[in-house]
Amino acid sequence: MLSLSLSELVTLYFIVVLAPILAWWAWAGRRQRARWRREARWRIVCRACGQTYHDDSPADLPTCPYCGRANERCRDPLV
Repeated sequence: MLSLSLSELVTLYFIVVLAPILAWWAWAGRRQRARWRREARWRIVCRACGQTYHDDSPADLPTCPYCGRANERCRDPLV
């Protein structure tokens, strides 16, 4: 018969059940942040009217489709 102490049982429970859940949660969080960074690369907020728009053109100064003002593209997508 297998005899386990309470501390060994709790440790075994953590390894078998909770560790894979924690690993999946961390993996999903990293994947979500990577997707936000990729999308933020093309997201521009107009400084004149405040509208957010998507622009994937190679232009350094894309124009806002709402007010027509040229906006500077942010080089750091997290800012």
